[in-house]
Amino acid sequence: MFASSASERLYRLLRLFVIGMAFLGGFSVMPVLAQDEADDAPVELMKKPIATIAVGSVERLKTDIKHIFDVAGRPEIYEALENSLKNVGDLKGMEQTKPFGAMVFLRAGMSPIPTVVGFAPVEKIEDLTKTVEIGPVVTKKIDDTHYEIIGMRGEFQVLLKNGYAFIATDSEVLENDFPDPARSAKALTSKFDIGVTLNLDSIPRLTRDLFMGFVKSQANADMQQRDDEPDGVYKMRRASSENTLVGLTQVMNELERLTIGIDADAEKSEIAFEIVMDAQEDSKLAKEMKRINSKRSYYETLLNEDAPMTFSASLPIVEKDKKFWTDMIDGGALTLQAELFGDEVSGDDGALPPALTNMFDALRDTVEEGHTNMFMQFYGEPGAFSIVGGLKLVGGKAVGGGIKDLLERLAADIDVEVGSVELDAESHNDISFHHIAAKDADEAERVFGDQLGVYIGADNRTLWFAIGGDAAFEKTTELMDILAEPKPANRKRTRRAPFQMIFNISQWLGLDEDGEGMVLDAFEDGGDRVTVDIRTTDDGMRIRAQAEEGVVRLLGMGIGRRFDRRGERRNRGGGRGRPGADGSERN
Repeated sequence: MFASSASERLYRLLRLFVIGMAFLGGFSVMPVLAQDEADDAPVELMKKPIATIAVGSVERLKTDIKHIFDVAGRPEIYEALENSLKNVGDLKGMEQTKPFGAMVFLRAGMSPIPTVVGFAPVEKIEDLTKTVEIGPVVTKKIDDTHYEIIGMRGEFQVLLKNGYAFIATDSEVLENDFPDPARSAKALTSKFDIGVTLNLDSIPRLTRDLFMGFVKSQANADMQQRDDEPDGVYKMRRASSENTLVGLTQVMNELERLTIGIDADAEKSEIAFEIVMDAQEDSKLAKEMKRINSKRSYYETLLNEDAPMTFSASLPIVEKDKKFWTDMIDGGALTLQAELFGDEVSGDDGALPPALTNMFDALRDTVEEGHTNMFMQFYGEPGAFSIVGGLKLVGGKAVGGGIKDLLERLAADIDVEVGSVELDAESHNDISFHHIAAKDADEAERVFGDQLGVYIGADNRTLWFAIGGDAAFEKTTELMDILAEPKPANRKRTRRAPFQMIFNISQWLGLDEDGEGMVLDAFEDGGDRVTVDIRTTDDGMRIRAQAEEGVVRLLGMGIGRRFDRRGERRNRGGGRGRPGADGSERN
């Protein structure tokens, strides 16, 4: 029921990154506001870049790529790639143990135009110019620290300083003082092979206000009720727009830094992708993020990391999200009221039957309690999968009563096409479970089998649901008994991430026959687990996806297959053959 506030915040941040960069980029095509400035005025950049992309080093990339193809059993592909570096002089003249990348600065003044400055470590400039000139490029020495690169795509200016070459399209840009890349990129390259940081705190307040003014004007126009739009639908749509706007405003005002990175660990044979959000110290956003670890999962004794898939969330509902979910529940009540009685009563859901009124009241109470607690797990194997899950509620029995009332109405409504409904089909621990047999579920049979149905029931704390055949209900009763067992006071408890998804990929084999042979080979020795979790950090929170060796092996094998197919197409077309491990061509 409750989407996690952390997941919503991630979605807003990614949208912010794309929209914000497009907004800032728009300045580059706007007329310069300060027209009375001299045309030859120096280009002054803000001291701190708004974004930095950094690669650990050429050597780190080569080590990681070599490991991927070694694990995949395709070392000849790395050898071919290494030989192809000879076409660019083996990058001679570039220091291959230091980071390289680019920084994006805003120009100071009324028009904050984004300006990109690349940086690359230099071992010997004479060798590096020869390497650059291997392509259709000419280098020109201006003086001991300034060079010009002239190529088919334009001209670039180069400044040598502190062992690095700074590269820009405008020579005046290079007159600014830049942070030492080896030091400024360290925060990224110490954790990631490739990383990107967006420094929101370096965007001028005026630019942020202009951006939010534009967003708010668009949002306000969209939040008007449309012609013939039912009140309930409008209330839910408006709540969603308002919540996004409030969240985006908070991000723009209180998020200090957003970092995205990839790290391939050859020693552990794992690969990880991370998104890290750092909020301004003592801000409301920082306090909300610190609350993420506030409660253990109510269902932690049921979670099994060896299941085909496990999902668990134990996250706070912050104040702005409380309003959002309350408005969504109110809108849902109004919409249901219209469906049942053909018209809507404005203001509240007083026209609903008592069982449904009590259900919506219980949902509001759950939101007001301020915490989302739920789990869902897959069991079995493809063709006989079952899903069992639970959502912690305040007044769960009231929700159960409302669901029974709804199912009775659905079963009696000939205009509503659902599968066959059996009320009180099963019971366990004095809890009644209703069963809905799926209708026209041919596609789902490949996953769940030919007895697909949904079981749903509630005690005072949990809304239980199960999807599948008879085994789904049996598994539900098993988990209910485990949860009801008294917990030893001295039991050892492992602190789980407040949000976690775990996939054991090999247990899903059989669903997709395409490429299954390669997948079987990749996971023959295990290492098939992918874990996604959210945890708090000192300054905010971190979302991390981590894959084990089998996934790394599958990645290398997939690239290898494409490499082979490209070679085959070349051979059929009479073109050059695929490079061999010794640099020769295979035909």
